Amino acid sequence: YKRRPVLSVLVTHSIEEAAFLGSRVFIMRAGAIVAAFDNPHFGDESARMSEEFYRLVMELRRSLAEDAA
Repeated sequence: YKRRPVLSVLVTHSIEEAAFLGSRVFIMRAGAIVAAFDNPHFGDESARMSEEFYRLVMELRRSLAEDAA
């Protein structure tokens, strides 16, 4: 039995959900990737209870705000 990497793409408008479910989070605008973030909290079921998780969420929100400006 061999494990093979699997790529799944989830599109959401929920920043918290993206940060919880994605090993990498990409910000897109007009069909192009404008920012990419590694998620050190991926797979951690208790992540939503940590301050570090919400720092990542705020960083993602700032990226969206900068991109919209």
